[in-house]
Amino acid sequence: HFVGAHQHLFAEQEIQPSFFEWTFGMALCWFVESQVDAVVLETGMGGRLDSTNIFRSPLLTVITNVGLDHQQFLGADIRSIAREKAGIVKEGVPVVMGRMRPEAQSVVLAAASRMGSETHYAEVSQSLNTVLEGPHWPENRATAHKALEVLASLPFGKGLSIPPMETLSKASHRGRWQWLNAQACAGRVLVDCAHNLDGLERTLDALDGMSFAGWHVVIGAVADKDLTELLSRLREESQYYFCAADIPRALPAQQLAEAAENFGLKGLAYPSVDQAFKAACETATDEELVLVLGSIFVVAEVLVNEA
Repeated sequence: HFVGAHQHLFAEQEIQPSFFEWTFGMALCWFVESQVDAVVLETGMGGRLDSTNIFRSPLLTVITNVGLDHQQFLGADIRSIAREKAGIVKEGVPVVMGRMRPEAQSVVLAAASRMGSETHYAEVSQSLNTVLEGPHWPENRATAHKALEVLASLPFGKGLSIPPMETLSKASHRGRWQWLNAQACAGRVLVDCAHNLDGLERTLDALDGMSFAGWHVVIGAVADKDLTELLSRLREESQYYFCAADIPRALPAQQLAEAAENFGLKGLAYPSVDQAFKAACETATDEELVLVLGSIFVVAEVLVNEA
């Protein structure tokens, strides 16, 4: 319905929206039709030039950890990427800052100062259960809690009840350190959409502290990402199942397998995410781990197929 109603308008102006732009437009229309009170928008990439960065006066903006990702678009170093992220800061609008590197923090603070935006820092949160919550949730929980506190201090949030930080749950945060009960799989199954070096290292470090007899890794990637650092961080002793999500941006599974071989990573390429996942499940024992990572799109396909 949305595409049919708007496609001719874009065609007349010779505009070709990306998949992200189409779905973002659809989401905004749905929000309006549903008469929602508030919307949490996450940028697709960066911030300054992102499709979501069209609102002049949001209630608040939130910036989390800044890592190396999409360098061909956002810049080659942390400060450059932080400048793009800080592009969502708006004049006089409060900014909530999650834990981040000092060089990123200084860039965000400078942007907030220029805009006259009050800055709020997320507190430190300890993990209550690393196995269930994962290594990323404590920081995310602290940032979300601070965002709620700032929102409650604004006229919009008057009367908003803020729960204790430790009660904030990641149960609805699908695809990020999510354990699955896959009936056809003897091993434990973890899906994690970590797709940059920072996220991947924290996921792998947390898993290194757990006792599994072996890892069966289902992995796919997008074609526009430099995979050198990611592939160099993966364990050579794991068994790999290379695949490609059903999207135009996906890197063909065989190309991924060939790139991985240069880093000593062994495995087979599969025609689909579903076939790769099933192969891993059929091979893994009850003392082994089936790990799905590399791309949000790969994780999404596994979640849909296992629903």
